[in-house]
Amino acid sequence: MLSANSEMSKEIKYWVNDGLVDGDEAVVPVTDRSVMLGDGVFESVRLVERRLWNWSRHMDRLRRSLELTRIAFPTDPRHLQEGVACLAGAMGMATASVRITITRGSGSKGYLPALNTVPQLIIMLRNLPEEKNALKPLSACPGHAPVFSLDPLQKAKTTSRMGYVMAAMHARDNAVDECLMINERNQIAEWSSGNFLILDESGVTMLPSDCGALEGVTLPVVLEAARTLGLPVTCRSMGLDEIPGSGTPLLSNSLRILQPVGTVGQRSFPARADAVNLLRQRTMELLAEQSTALE
Repeated sequence: MLSANSEMSKEIKYWVNDGLVDGDEAVVPVTDRSVMLGDGVFESVRLVERRLWNWSRHMDRLRRSLELTRIAFPTDPRHLQEGVACLAGAMGMATASVRITITRGSGSKGYLPALNTVPQLIIMLRNLPEEKNALKPLSACPGHAPVFSLDPLQKAKTTSRMGYVMAAMHARDNAVDECLMINERNQIAEWSSGNFLILDESGVTMLPSDCGALEGVTLPVVLEAARTLGLPVTCRSMGLDEIPGSGTPLLSNSLRILQPVGTVGQRSFPARADAVNLLRQRTMELLAEQSTALE
């Protein structure tokens, strides 16, 4: 059995399947297929003052990921909220990053899973990124391995993320924060940790759905926020060299919400701090309005 984190305090807890487990006692079998093969799916949800942001979209994507990978939902989806609420209460965290992982479970030594595998549910809480760094421009480099846009698994948030692990290490090797993922057509797909957008004087530009990016759940809220601010939204594919020099690249994900990227490789881009902050704050307002309260 593998300990979730043998150095964690006893005050750290996890929700495993249907109950609370102390951090030092939380274990995953070494035969679990998520350990052996990355055979699982996950979601990261922003919890703010005991309200789950974008919960319905996260659950919709979780269902799609489970359906695509043919992993059974281990519990009634409504019970997930109960698990989050119990864990948040036990850890005294009203605001946190909520990570929900569902593995296929143990069974079979090869790629083909056994028919009797029992899915495992793990919920954990972590601190959110510090708000003081929300508008700090990130630095990035182009990726060194392509994303394959026709791969159906690009549409599922699976625990098989080795390509993105390599991208994160590539960014670290280049002393930058992020890696820009490029598809097999030499078009931008996404950042290693979020969706790619551009903000300029003409509005917001997004990438088409066939670029190879994971379907972001915060992205549609950002686009809704842009429209409420009177910013036109356009969609087009682009290569690395086609990022307009007058535009501000943006990274969007569920935990950071929206953050500017100041450099990509040797190219620098305007910060547009006021405009980015306005769009980010409007997005957060919409997310708060659409949030789901824990019971």
